[in-house]
Amino acid sequence: MITLKDIQKSYGTHQVLKDVNLNIHQGEIYGLIGKNGAGKTTIFKIILGLSEFEHGKISIAGSKSNNDLLRARKRIGFFIGKNFFDYLDARDNLDYYCMMKGIKDKKEIDRVLEFVGLQNAKGQFGGFSMGMKQRLGIAGAMLGNPEIIILDEPVNGLDPQGIGSSGYLERFTVDYDLPNEYNYSENCASIGLALFGLRMAQITGESQYMDVAERALYNTVLAGIVLDGKSFFYVNPLEVWPPACMEGTSKKHVKPIRQKWFGVACCPPNIARTLASLGQYVYAQKPEKKELYVNLFVSNETELDWNEDKISVKLQTEFPWVNTYSLEEIDNSQNLPAIFVDTDAPLREEKSDLFGGIVTVKAKAKKIVESSVSDSLYSGQKPQLEDIELTAIPYPYWNNRGEGEMLVWMKELRP
Repeated sequence: MITLKDIQKSYGTHQVLKDVNLNIHQGEIYGLIGKNGAGKTTIFKIILGLSEFEHGKISIAGSKSNNDLLRARKRIGFFIGKNFFDYLDARDNLDYYCMMKGIKDKKEIDRVLEFVGLQNAKGQFGGFSMGMKQRLGIAGAMLGNPEIIILDEPVNGLDPQGIGSSGYLERFTVDYDLPNEYNYSENCASIGLALFGLRMAQITGESQYMDVAERALYNTVLAGIVLDGKSFFYVNPLEVWPPACMEGTSKKHVKPIRQKWFGVACCPPNIARTLASLGQYVYAQKPEKKELYVNLFVSNETELDWNEDKISVKLQTEFPWVNTYSLEEIDNSQNLPAIFVDTDAPLREEKSDLFGGIVTVKAKAKKIVESSVSDSLYSGQKPQLEDIELTAIPYPYWNNRGEGEMLVWMKELRP
């Protein structure tokens, strides 16, 4: 779709680009990473015809002449820097660009504004926040459904849809910070982690990377979608007390039940495509070394290319019924934090017909008797404990039987 060959560019005596080669195919998402001044924006401008270059060749959509290249560039939508008038509002700015592009359907403006969440934006562009300006830039690039979209630092100033333990800015904080009740652990982040583990395993052949991918796939990725496929989680906490999941609090991002859709709906399609492409994770192969790696112990039958031949592989297993497990209110009654597990007693695994067939884990525990707890703010009265048996299910299956409490990390019973 876009090919750059041996591109060289200088500003005066300073060479910005030297022998740059790119080959981007249709349907690919391609990112340029580098420090400020590395030449990323210059490459974009060369592709768009906004900057000359001293040496090399460029082709877009198979263009072979300057006229072909000019026509191909009309199929590109782009956002590079400030492209709007400060004294116009969002809709009028986009209307101007529609006229420039020959787009007569005014519904196109409604479509792109809704996509970036600016359908209700008021006021002039000059008074917009940085994030709103970035969103309008992305909307402008999308006008007319271009075949190619070029965005220069599109997430600069936006509230990131990223990874991390913190719901605020969806980011990392410090080592080992993973709050049970309000950690973020977004589904898309887990998918990105799984993809990274897969690529590293393919490069190195080391199992440690697939261990990471496997943990993500079997836990937070699977937990992100309900069994009937109609609702989704965005984040994956380790403990949920539904009444506390309130707007305007530190737990506003935690949902006690899967949602049908989200304002930023990246997770539902990302989960769907990951499950549809799960086959790429199961095996890795190096036919030249006569090596076949089993990455995921998933029951399957498949046929693989092997040098000039094909081989058939069949794998039967009951894995992954060794997981991160969780307690649910429906199995263990309410007030799960009042439970203390007996770590000296052996665990017992039981097959269950729940969810089409899973393995549950039974454990001995004690629970605080609520009626034995004083109503006063401070009390020296020791609460009474009752013997109970816990039932734990694999983490991905929680919240498939209605709203209720959930708990992964349990307190230990000590003498």
